[in-house]
Amino acid sequence: MKIKPNDSTVAEILTNKRYKIPNFQRDYSWDKKYYQEFLYDMINQLSFNEKVEGRDYFLGTMLFLNDEDTTELIVIDGQQRLTTITILFTAISRLLKDYDKGLSDATFQYIVFKDRLAKDQKVIYPPNSFPYFTKAIQKIEPDEDAIPKTDEEDLIKETYDYFQNSLSKEKISRTISSAFLGEIQFGKKELEKYQYVNVLIALRDQVLDSQLIYIETELREQANLIFEILNAKGKKLSAIDLIKNKVFENIGDTLDDAAEIQWKKMQSILQDGNIPILVFFRHYWSATIQKATAFNLYGKVNTHLRGKKSEKKTRTQSLLSELNRNAELYSYIVNPNNLDFWDNKKSYQEIVDTLLFTKSFNITQYRIAVLSLIRAKREDKITMKLFRNALVCIEEFSFIFFQLMSSRGSKVENLFSKFAVSLTNSQKTDAANVITKQLLDPLAELLPDLEGFTSYFIELKYTNTLDKDLTDYEAVRYFINKINVHNNPNSKYVDHNCSIEHILPDDKADEFTWNIGNLIPLESYLNEKLGNDNYDLKKSGYKDSKYEEVLSFLAEHQTWDGDQIAERAKKLAEYYYNEILSSSLKKNH
Repeated sequence: MKIKPNDSTVAEILTNKRYKIPNFQRDYSWDKKYYQEFLYDMINQLSFNEKVEGRDYFLGTMLFLNDEDTTELIVIDGQQRLTTITILFTAISRLLKDYDKGLSDATFQYIVFKDRLAKDQKVIYPPNSFPYFTKAIQKIEPDEDAIPKTDEEDLIKETYDYFQNSLSKEKISRTISSAFLGEIQFGKKELEKYQYVNVLIALRDQVLDSQLIYIETELREQANLIFEILNAKGKKLSAIDLIKNKVFENIGDTLDDAAEIQWKKMQSILQDGNIPILVFFRHYWSATIQKATAFNLYGKVNTHLRGKKSEKKTRTQSLLSELNRNAELYSYIVNPNNLDFWDNKKSYQEIVDTLLFTKSFNITQYRIAVLSLIRAKREDKITMKLFRNALVCIEEFSFIFFQLMSSRGSKVENLFSKFAVSLTNSQKTDAANVITKQLLDPLAELLPDLEGFTSYFIELKYTNTLDKDLTDYEAVRYFINKINVHNNPNSKYVDHNCSIEHILPDDKADEFTWNIGNLIPLESYLNEKLGNDNYDLKKSGYKDSKYEEVLSFLAEHQTWDGDQIAERAKKLAEYYYNEILSSSLKKNH
């Protein structure tokens, strides 16, 4: 069966239409995890600039049966979302009533509307929760006898109470701050600036303008088959499935199957690099057009490709070409250890080391910025020196922000995206300024001063007696290599034979031996040879090391005990911050 989804919005499907949720559908079952996530997703799309505005958001797929035996469309897939939206709009409508009855009524029309004979018609009819749903939700004022009697009705009331309380004038500021995970502080001052009523309307309009794929069929057998396809083994049509469908629809059939060939080529590049296509596509979009999430990616792509038929085809063909070009660049960000890509120049080995270190931190957001930097370098917008410096700053920032401070990636993804888009659209004469003002300076603002850095750094621990995932292995390995490279006058590159040595023997019973102050770089063969000997026995072996850090340590410490570990940890923190950390990341402190 060939399915051609229709683009729609929540406003379009809730305007002068009636939907029946059939008896065989499951009851309303969204608990707090789901209805809170829905509300937070909507709030997260709001931007608070000169005024509060919404953004593109993709709500998924909804499936309806147009049965000739009834005047309503029968909901096959989408019941939970439609019910939740109805409950949310009831809460917003009632909250607006005390401030602006016209806006309250304008919101309530998406719950109950007037037909041509001026009779009230309910947009959705859920027989399993009738009459409670009508009495409690589908009236501008709830009936006094609207008392829940079933588990489903308890959930409906719980959902409504949550929306009503969270969006009240007293609580809405806290709700907005929580939705943004504290990334923006929205308090009394901000609420006065944007005005409570305007914020409620912006939230309502964000829901109404959200995009979805609307599928309607007249045959029940067809509807059931489509439902099974959409929900096979719990899988929904993904954003990439929908984007691919839109790409092929816009380009249409061609004699040479160029679109299919290009799409498969892109897939092959990503599969060879073990890269999920959704992650690449989202990062490409965030680096080139605007920030996108997995939830709103399809909506943004769809909006970008709109236009007349010929325009859509041209834009889509251009997008496919860019995807192929950027898939190759992206694959070398994720898997950089291939000097063929870097023209086999030794000068790029330092960059490869930098990308490998950043990859080891198990984050992905940095790829957005790096993709734009590689493109800028290949387009000769920036010099090698500026390119290398920017990559090193991203690496060092990631070490401190993610490894030491354990901060969330969502805090910087927006920053990386804004920078990347600006660099993509910049001219050669302005590229250096964009890197400084929109990447390095904002990153520096997020990092602590020396005192703050030290407080994180001295807590680093590593032991061979536990699984690496239970220690700070990646952060320790990074630091050990960085200090070794910095102190080695013979090489700029990482020595892959460098290992982590415990000066006092690594002891499972004595955690102080795990501390960064007791760790030092050492050639692997020496580390293995010395084993768990005490310091007096190790000193003769340390003399055979070529590493400056080891020789300096040996010269300064005739003896070594646990009391000296904490003091050395502080000195190492100061050394890294003052001598190794790029000046671009600490000039604001």
